[in-house]
Amino acid sequence: MDIAHRPRPLAVTVAVTLMVAVAIGWFADAIGLVAGAGAYHDQVAEAARDSGVEGFGGTLGGFARGMSMIAIVMTIIAAIGMIVVALLSGRGSFGARVAAWVVIGLTVFCDLTGLASALSGFSGNAYVNAYSTDTSGTPHNFGQRLPEGYPDWYQPLSGGIAAFAVLALGAAAILLALPSANAYFRRQPVVPAVPNWYAQGPNPQWTADQAAALSVLAGRRQRGEISEEQYLAEYRRILRG
Repeated sequence: MDIAHRPRPLAVTVAVTLMVAVAIGWFADAIGLVAGAGAYHDQVAEAARDSGVEGFGGTLGGFARGMSMIAIVMTIIAAIGMIVVALLSGRGSFGARVAAWVVIGLTVFCDLTGLASALSGFSGNAYVNAYSTDTSGTPHNFGQRLPEGYPDWYQPLSGGIAAFAVLALGAAAILLALPSANAYFRRQPVVPAVPNWYAQGPNPQWTADQAAALSVLAGRRQRGEISEEQYLAEYRRILRG
C-alpha cells in the first residue's frame, strides 16, 4: 500500500542532526580508545604492581587487553546503531522512532554511569581488578576503571563527548515526542485522486471553478486536514455545483 509522507518538521530534523552528531562523537571516542590501547596493558600492570598486587600477567593481562578491545567495539557499534536509527527516523519510520527512544534511554544510562564512575563515556563502565597475598599473608587489592589506565588526554575527551551525548540525546528524545513529530510519524494511506464511486460513473466536464476547488480539496486531504468522509462529501458537493 502506498504511504503519504508529510514534509519533515524542523523538530525531527534537529533531533536527527543531534543523534548523528552524538554518533560522530562516539567515533571520536573509539579513535581515542584505539590510540591508547597499545600502552594500556603496561600501564595497568604498573598500577597493579604499585598497589602491591603481584603476578599481573597471563589471564589477568589478557583480560585487560580484552577489556580495551570490547570498549572499542561497543563504542563503534553504538555509533553505527545511532546513525541507522537517526536516518530511519528522519525518513518517518514509526518503528525507528520507538527504537530511537529505546537506544537513547540505554545510551544515556551508560554514559551517565560512565561519567559517574570515571568521568568518561562507555569505557568508564569497564573495570579491571586483581587480588594477591604476599609472603607475610597480607592481602593486596587492585581495581581500576579503564580510562584511568589510558593517557591523560583520554578522560577529558571521552567525558566531554559523554556529557554532550547526554544533553543532545535528551533533547532529541523530547523533540521526537512533540506534536509536530507525532503528525509526521502518523502515516496515512494514499487514496485514489478520483473516488471509485465516481470513477465507475460518467465523466462530466468540470468547470474551471470546479477543477480549482477539487485541487484545493485534494491538497487538504493529502495534508491530513480532513477525513476521507469529509473529503467525499465535499467532492460530491463541488461536482453538484
